[in-house]
Amino acid sequence: MNNNIITYTGKIIDIFNFKEENIDIVDIAASLSKQCRFGGHCREFYSVAQHSANVVKLVDPKYKLHALLHDASEAYLVDVPRPVKNSEQFTFYRELENNIMNIIYKKFNIEISNEEIKQADDSMLVLEQYELMVNHKDMKDFNEEKVLKELTIFPLWAPKESQERFLNLFYYLINNNFL
Repeated sequence: MNNNIITYTGKIIDIFNFKEENIDIVDIAASLSKQCRFGGHCREFYSVAQHSANVVKLVDPKYKLHALLHDASEAYLVDVPRPVKNSEQFTFYRELENNIMNIIYKKFNIEISNEEIKQADDSMLVLEQYELMVNHKDMKDFNEEKVLKELTIFPLWAPKESQERFLNLFYYLINNNFL
């Protein structure tokens, strides 16, 4: 058994020996645009790529590229629900994910640890649950002041649109020095 995955652009990557040269923003955008948040348990398809683009709206300009790429490792490992990912049994997965994220951050010159990104991601999670989950009205944690009232996740993007918008936002941030 080998440890290789094949990416959207055709790269063959040993996932346990991940290197900076394995990273391609097109692979990241393509993969995240086809992965549904919440393991698909939302009322409508909502991609990790759109989620990432929405997190960008909640952070200071100097953190926008970081916000866009905060889930980039999921392009190589896929998203795992937080309760599973944070369990003791998934320690190896978290270590692998952290290694891949550190390599991605290094490639794009992004600060590894940032509390503002974590807070924005958590705020977006609450908004997404409220707007996309079946039992959203029963959510005790929803606080409209915590998430900007004017922010919405709608309209939802189809995978192809998610990929294009993610890439366009990435190139905009890179070309306008949002580093």
